[in-house]
Amino acid sequence: MSSLRSDAMKWVLTIACLWSGVFDATADDKWEIVASDEWATVSVEKALYEKTGRPDFFVHVVVGNKLAGSKIGLDLSDRVNTLYPNQYEMNEQKTRGVINERRYGGLPMDDAMRERLKAEYASKTLHLIQPKGTLDYYIGFNGGGRKDFEEKIGRFCILTMDGELRFTDGRKTHVLSVRRIERMDEKVGDREVALRTPIVWKLVPDQAIVVGD
Repeated sequence: MSSLRSDAMKWVLTIACLWSGVFDATADDKWEIVASDEWATVSVEKALYEKTGRPDFFVHVVVGNKLAGSKIGLDLSDRVNTLYPNQYEMNEQKTRGVINERRYGGLPMDDAMRERLKAEYASKTLHLIQPKGTLDYYIGFNGGGRKDFEEKIGRFCILTMDGELRFTDGRKTHVLSVRRIERMDEKVGDREVALRTPIVWKLVPDQAIVVGD
């Protein structure tokens, strides 16, 4: 009996190690979590996208609903009130050096905005995410495309995300934000997505949600 228990424990540990290895590899190599709280998790793919007829690059964002019992509505009507790429730079390290970044405060989340979100949730004009479900969107960087990367050198492209996402479940409203005051010399890693070069380039899918289109 002791031998059977020992064999069973070894089997469980082996499976756990294999699963842990797969999860870590996926998290490290393909995606970066840039924001997370009790409502949602936001991840950015470690790749850049192109869209036919557009000169700038795009970023693929996935929003996961962490609420088990409620679908949530996500407002993607205004670029400044989403999570978007705010800056990029080439670097030999996985994080930025001296921070020199302009940031925009966005529109206020006031009572009028809260009521608008609830009304749009009721009319199903927000992007709805099912309980424990996900939603993908693509958003462009209005200051550079693939040709701009051909002249830059570095082991990593450091993509810096900014902004916030605004949700409602029809009753409450919620903001998931990465906006905050930073010293110019402060190193902040949770908004940064390090893409190893050569950069993986993909095409925005035809039926994708593209913010700003």
